[in-house]
Amino acid sequence: MTRYRVHGLRTDASGKVDYAGGFELDYPNDLWYAAWSGKRIGRNFDAAMGFVPRTGIYSTGLSTAFQPRPGRLGIRQLFFELEPSLVTDLQGRVESWGVFTAPFNAVTESGEHLEWNYAPAFERLDAPFEIQPGVVIPAGSYRWTRFRAEVNTATKRPWVIDAAFRWGSFYSGSLRQYQPSVTLKPSVHVALVLQMERDEGSLPEGDFVTQLFSGRLDYSFSPNARWSNLVQYDSVSRILGFQSRFRWILKPGNDLFVVASRGWFRRSDDAYVPSFDQGSAKLQYTFRF
Repeated sequence: MTRYRVHGLRTDASGKVDYAGGFELDYPNDLWYAAWSGKRIGRNFDAAMGFVPRTGIYSTGLSTAFQPRPGRLGIRQLFFELEPSLVTDLQGRVESWGVFTAPFNAVTESGEHLEWNYAPAFERLDAPFEIQPGVVIPAGSYRWTRFRAEVNTATKRPWVIDAAFRWGSFYSGSLRQYQPSVTLKPSVHVALVLQMERDEGSLPEGDFVTQLFSGRLDYSFSPNARWSNLVQYDSVSRILGFQSRFRWILKPGNDLFVVASRGWFRRSDDAYVPSFDQGSAKLQYTFRF
């Protein structure tokens, strides 16, 4: 399967015209999977209604996987994955590259998932980068290697545990990331999800710790009506946020959304003060002809 796409044509304030475009070539099969993609984003390209993280680049990526089904030892399927990627500027100078590999990735017959990853990477910084307040990584070329171990229990259970741990080098130092999650499903209507992420960076330029906590409570009145509530706090913005969303599927393609949000900022004395209040409603209707 091959797809070609042109993202758009824009003129910036200087009058220069530029474009972004790309392609995808897929070979989706159960035993062997392969996909190749590439794109060009012009230096003067303006996404207008969208967003691009970087302009003036060529990027290409290859995704391959060998996915046998051994049918023994309680293993349903194995995934041996290799995903190299490369980003250069328009003159061909390398800006970044990465190689994601999954030497071990298995799903058991009971639905459990176990995975281990190895991912070397490179990035060139043309300007200093402030990764955290007061922690500035100097311009230069950096090469590091990251590892990940992940365990997920079967989603069919009334309780689900997901845990991921990432470690290894990072720019000029090291970074450890902890991501535990617990899902409780006391009934077919209710799901409670508790998640946490903690990042511990150790760099010559300084150490930092960031944390993200979230809790979600979902209630399904029926397959067509769902009420979701999310509470989240992160240590970088120091914002405690709450969002409540109701979705009603009138019929496939026709949806009603009602959303209410509120946020509080955590001051240095640990007091929380109101930060924002928002509310919105959207009716989505699809015409077929």
